[in-house]
Amino acid sequence: MISRRQQINRLKAKFFLMLRFVCLVRLGLGYDHVNGHGASLTASRIPQLDMNTLGLTGKANLWSSPNRATTLDLTGGVSKHFGGPFDGQTNKQIGLGLNSRF
Repeated sequence: MISRRQQINRLKAKFFLMLRFVCLVRLGLGYDHVNGHGASLTASRIPQLDMNTLGLTGKANLWSSPNRATTLDLTGGVSKHFGGPFDGQTNKQIGLGLNSRF
């Protein structure tokens, strides 16, 4: 188990390309805080549908066990579609998650 002093804040970038039934390109930038909070920003494009989507998500750690094996997190996000069949549509999500690692 990594001690709390060895944990660090992380900034990460991701790229995803799918060439199966449709072409999907996704770019993302995420930040994870040592206390379990986090945020991410993603952009995706489906050229066949002329659709672009921007998304923003966040996570707030509400409670952690002393060894951090169990956590209770509040999550939320919003995404907006530009072009394509869902042009102008905004999606909002909120969630509560209990995770246990063993």
